[in-house]
Amino acid sequence: MRKDIYKTITQSITDKLGEVGLKEEKFLSEYTVIEKAHTHIDRKKIKLFPVSFGFEGEFIEGKVVKIDSISPLTAFEKFENHILYIPQITKLNQFYYIKRAKPKAVLTNTEIRKKLFFTEFPVFYLSSFVTGENIHIKIKTKKYKKEFKNLKFDTGIGAYIIYLHFPFDSRFSDPNSLTFYSSLNCTISLMEKLSNVKYPRGFRIRFLFSDCSYSDYEGLSVHLKNYGDVENTVSIFHIENCGAGNEKLIVKTDRNIIDRFHLNKINRLLDRLNLPLKIDRLKDYSQIGNVNLPVVWFNSQPNRYIYHLKKEFLNEKLISEQVNLLFYIINNIYKEVE
Repeated sequence: MRKDIYKTITQSITDKLGEVGLKEEKFLSEYTVIEKAHTHIDRKKIKLFPVSFGFEGEFIEGKVVKIDSISPLTAFEKFENHILYIPQITKLNQFYYIKRAKPKAVLTNTEIRKKLFFTEFPVFYLSSFVTGENIHIKIKTKKYKKEFKNLKFDTGIGAYIIYLHFPFDSRFSDPNSLTFYSSLNCTISLMEKLSNVKYPRGFRIRFLFSDCSYSDYEGLSVHLKNYGDVENTVSIFHIENCGAGNEKLIVKTDRNIIDRFHLNKINRLLDRLNLPLKIDRLKDYSQIGNVNLPVVWFNSQPNRYIYHLKKEFLNEKLISEQVNLLFYIINNIYKEVE
């Protein structure tokens, strides 16, 4: 666990806004990490590098099926008793189809920088090509049970809640990475701007910094279940991979995450500024749609290298532009329904 990530968040807020009265929400989580794994190919021992966590098991045996490309049809293939060898995985959203195919394990020659969470099967990187019809995979895992915490701060008065949600993962997030640092700066800048205005009237803004984001946004799920007021929540402005430029409004992950009202309203608001609305399907892998609330997510669609770029690549102008856009949308999107 990265011990300094909570301090990074709280100190960054304090440095810019002073003491704002952040509240903590503690929760207990259990998860399994693969410590090491290996197989044998052509009688040679091959080390496998886990790029996923959550799987519990010590031994996997199965027939290897090589797939050169992933498509929606992959989800309907019968791979329950097979180990998939996929040399190139071009986009992480291809795991939506892979997951539905229910393989025993996935092997790839693609370096995946983002930690994936699957309890159903493990995902391994290896540099060797996989040959042979059947292989055995030996796995050593370790189970953790630890306490984590979310941080939250409310501003405004009203019965209805708008979330500004910054997800992180104290186990795997790198506070010096571009994706973490730019998103955190966007969130804090919005905190500063929204704390000083009267709009949107009749709404409460809740800034939520939720932990365990790589476990399908576990911190957010725990908050909404135990502390949230879902019936009076109108939307979640999701700030992840934001502020690095080329932001597009994500309309779909493995499902639609934004409703027609918010999509049309944002389109009209941008039209007033003579700005085009750029929409896209998420190229990453995310289960944010599980919250079953309208999610407004302007994402700097990542390429395969963005997860290991450092904050030195940060462009303050890009952050400022995105903050101003989100500030404008949040302040105007609900004015007609006040």
